Amino acid sequence: MTSPHDSDQPEPAEIGQAFAALAARERRLAPPAGHFQAVRRRAAARRRRRALVVGTATVACLAGAGIAAATLLPGPAPDDRPLAVEDRGSPADPVEPTPTHPAPGTAHPDGGRETLPVCPSDRLDAAVAATEGAAGSVTLTLRLTNVGDSLCAMTGFPGVSLVAGDEGEQIGNPAEREDDAGGPVRVELAPGAAAVAQVRVTRAENYPADACEPVAARGLRIYPPDQRAALFLPHDGLTGCAAEDVTVLAVTPVRPAEAD
Repeated sequence: MTSPHDSDQPEPAEIGQAFAALAARERRLAPPAGHFQAVRRRAAARRRRRALVVGTATVACLAGAGIAAATLLPGPAPDDRPLAVEDRGSPADPVEPTPTHPAPGTAHPDGGRETLPVCPSDRLDAAVAATEGAAGSVTLTLRLTNVGDSLCAMTGFPGVSLVAGDEGEQIGNPAEREDDAGGPVRVELAPGAAAVAQVRVTRAENYPADACEPVAARGLRIYPPDQRAALFLPHDGLTGCAAEDVTVLAVTPVRPAEAD
């Protein structure tokens, strides 16, 4: 008969396997020297790499979001004021230009430096300043003097005709305009200054009497440039032609008179 204690005892083979398993377990639990340090270093490196990747991705996302926000979100209204404004301070009082007056009888091209009133007939005195005879004609220097008290100006040709009788009836045609190769100029006249024009009178004797119809003249009727009021200038020794086909007068544009 077998004892109960005999059935509970392990066999020698089983005991040996248990020791072998224990020895193997002991070998697995004992890693080589430095093993854990290497594992920790590799784990730390992996964590750094993950952090770098995550940080880069975060920066990229934030940058993209910033660009999108700048593009999509309305910004402040642009300032349309000038970048710089010069401060000139309070405007100074305007300085009145110093008036300049021409010398007596000064000539300027049309549209000169100043706007002056046209010399009216009632402020002018007419006279014959000189007479010069030539073959078949006589030339009178017509002088127009500013007898007013202020500056005035005239430009161009005076109107001139011969007159006769007590009523100053015109004889024949008025003077033709004869350019003196200089063209009209504006003549500025200070008080007392004068302008001159040349009046050429062809002798009536140069024409047949029936073609000329000669009439003795008492003088000259003169219209200053740009005026409709005439001046009468008595002058003896002139003869005109009443015939419409004959013109004995010619006149040049006014020029400043030479100072005496």
